[in-house]
Amino acid sequence: MAGADPQIEWYIARDGKQYGPLTDLEMRKFVELGHLRPTDLVWRYGFPDWRAAPAVFPTTIPPRPEPQRQAYRPQSQTHYPQHDHRQAQRDAPRERLHARAEPARATTAPVAVSEPYEHDLGDDDDFEDDFQPERPRRRWRRFAIATILVAVLGGALWLAMDLIPSPTRLVALIQNPAALVNLFGGESSSAADNKSDSPEVTRTAAIGNDQIEAAFQQGELWQLLKEEFPDWYDEQLQQVARLRSEGADRSLIARRLAEAVVALRKQNAKHALAASPETLHEIADSFLNNLQHLSQQSDQACYGFISHGELSPHVVELMGVREHAEVLQRLPMAVFKAIVEGRRSPQMHLPPRQSDYQEVKQALIERGWTDREMQLFSNPTALGQAPPQVVCKLVQDWFAAQLSLSDENVQLRLLYESLRPVVGG
Repeated sequence: MAGADPQIEWYIARDGKQYGPLTDLEMRKFVELGHLRPTDLVWRYGFPDWRAAPAVFPTTIPPRPEPQRQAYRPQSQTHYPQHDHRQAQRDAPRERLHARAEPARATTAPVAVSEPYEHDLGDDDDFEDDFQPERPRRRWRRFAIATILVAVLGGALWLAMDLIPSPTRLVALIQNPAALVNLFGGESSSAADNKSDSPEVTRTAAIGNDQIEAAFQQGELWQLLKEEFPDWYDEQLQQVARLRSEGADRSLIARRLAEAVVALRKQNAKHALAASPETLHEIADSFLNNLQHLSQQSDQACYGFISHGELSPHVVELMGVREHAEVLQRLPMAVFKAIVEGRRSPQMHLPPRQSDYQEVKQALIERGWTDREMQLFSNPTALGQAPPQVVCKLVQDWFAAQLSLSDENVQLRLLYESLRPVVGG
C-alpha cells in the first residue's frame, strides 16, 4: 500500500448514508482492518465521481464473515474472561478511528442508492460505531443544524450528544390548506367558510373536470406539476371531482391536495438536492424572503412560521390574502423547480467541511454576533425558549450569512446541508 497523504480526506457511502471525512492514514487503516466492504463507494477530492471501493482499494477488502452464534451452554462454575493485550493492540487503531470520524449525512446524486436520506443501517451498528463525532467538530455540527431543528420541530427541541437526528417535519407553506383555497375561486378561508352551506356551493358540488382543470391552471405551481407529473396530476383532478360530487367542503379538498403535494415532494427530495447551485440558492433565498416578509408583519408571524410552519394561525391568516400568498408560495415553487431540474440534469454536491463553518461564523460576527449569540444559537433548547424577535433575527442571520459568502463552493456546501430538511422533511 502506498504511503498516506495527510492532506487527503475520504468519504464512504454505504446503504444510502455517507460518512467521513477520514484522513488518508485513517482510511488505509480502516481498509487494513477489514471494515471497508466491496459494496461501499468511496470519494475524495480529485475524484470526478464516487467510485466502487474495490476499484480504489482492489486487494485489501476481505469478504466480511457472517457473525457466528454459539449455542448456550450452562456452566458449572463462574468464569471470568482474561484480558487479551494482543487483541487490545489490534483494536487500538479502530478505537482511534471512533474518535476521529463523523457522519456527514449527505449522499450526493451519483450514489446509486434508494431513499438516501431515510435509510436505516439496520444491523450495521458496528459501522455506525466507527464514525462517532469528534469533539472539536461536534459544537459546529450542532451549531449548523440548530436553526433547522427549531424550524422543523418547534417546541420539541432536542439533540443527542453524539448523533444528529434527521428532521421529521418541513416548514413548507404548500401544506397549508388556506394556500390552496384560491384554486377554487380565490377567496379567503373565512369567506369560504361563510359560504360552505350556501345554495351556490351545493349547485357547484358536481363541478366538472374542465372547470377543475381551469382552476388548477391558474397557479404556476400546478402548471409545473401537470407538465412534470402528468399521471399524478390527473389523479388529483379525479380526486377533487369525486370529493366535490360527494359534497366535501373546500377545506377538506385543500387538505387532501396538500397531502398529495407533500407526498410528491418527499418522494422527489433527492432530485431537488441534485439541482444546480443557482437553483439551490433560489430555494434558500425564498426561505429567507419568507422570514423577512413575515417579520414585517409581526414577530409572532415570523416565529409562528419557524416554530409551527404552515399550521401557525398567523401564517394561515396571511395566506388568505393574495398579496401575502404570492410571496409565501415562492418557496414551494422553488422546491419543485429544483425537483424538475434534478430529475433532468442531476448534479453532485458535497457536504460542508469544518473550514466552511468557520467562514459562516466570521460572516455572522460581521453581522454583530458575539459569543452570546453563538452559544444561544447552538443550543436548540435555549433557542426554543428565547423571545420570538430574538429567534427570528438569529434564523434570518443564519441563512443570510450563508447567502452572503463570496466563495461559491463554500456557500454551496453549506446550503446543500441546510436545505436538506427544507426539501425532504
